[in-house]
Amino acid sequence: MEFVEVRESHAGEDLAKVVKKLYIELSIRNKLFAITGDNASNNGTLCQSLYTSLKCQYDDKFSLIGKPRIRFHGRPNWIRCLAHVIALIVSDVLNDLKARSTKEAKKALDS
Repeated sequence: MEFVEVRESHAGEDLAKVVKKLYIELSIRNKLFAITGDNASNNGTLCQSLYTSLKCQYDDKFSLIGKPRIRFHGRPNWIRCLAHVIALIVSDVLNDLKARSTKEAKKALDS
């Protein structure tokens, strides 16, 4: 939705404040369904913090007389970005092979 420089801590609760500000600014709070990110534990904390905040304003179940229904349920709606996870794995493998280039990596794998 937006790239924001986070100058404070990257703790999940602090990241949740940034996301809350964004979804309020864009009037999409009731449309939040999922968060895509890497496997960092602060993303799980971010999702739980958002869910805790949203469930005060929304119901988890459909009701004709209750609050509007929530679509975001915290960690279950956290989608791990496969491309980022693969990049982390490849980076670790290359570091283990002590390869700094494709040529060095190929040479290490061939040997």
